[in-house]
Amino acid sequence: MSLLEPVKEKTAGQKLAVFLADGSKLVLNASSMISLTKPFHPHKGEVLLEGEAFFEVAKDALRPFQVVSSELTTTALGTSFNIVAYPQDVLIQVSLATGKVKVDFHKAALKSPYEIIYLKSGKQMAYLKIQQVLTKELFNADKVLVWKDGAIYLENVDQASVIKKLKRWYGIKIQVEGKSSTAGNVITTFKNQSLKSVLTSLGFTLGFAFEIREDCIFIKHS
Repeated sequence: MSLLEPVKEKTAGQKLAVFLADGSKLVLNASSMISLTKPFHPHKGEVLLEGEAFFEVAKDALRPFQVVSSELTTTALGTSFNIVAYPQDVLIQVSLATGKVKVDFHKAALKSPYEIIYLKSGKQMAYLKIQQVLTKELFNADKVLVWKDGAIYLENVDQASVIKKLKRWYGIKIQVEGKSSTAGNVITTFKNQSLKSVLTSLGFTLGFAFEIREDCIFIKHS
């Protein structure tokens, strides 16, 4: 589909492919919104992102492509990359699959760049918004980009992170009683599985029982 209006992916477990007028393509993850300035700027393609998306940017030396997400702006040219920038999360990540990107950081109040980061293929930048701490490292594309193939990847995450991911992925409310002591030890991938199947597996690993009542899941730890 062509992107003319802000788009939000609401369908549980589904992705949305969007094709832009300049030939670029993006895939939106669940609970994500993307919008662009109308009309699409003739000399600069600018996209606004809230959530997660994977971009495949068409190569055009005269027209750089920019993604504005929270405190940063990512500029690319003939590049593919993933951005995670949910407004309610404390972490922003830019993971570069191919090419090269420039990332400009902005002060929340002034909206003026105070630092510029360059990433090359295979590198990932992570930024903690509250602490304003920045790290750069190699990343595993099989883990970071697996969501595009309909898979949930969990590794060394706490219970709150697991629940948040399931809420976004399946579009369901979840209430939890108690807390798991082993959530940080989970390393698993669920590909194209039903919510019941995922909860059954996690319940065995993390030691909880669950009940599905209409549009809400009730989890209780033993």
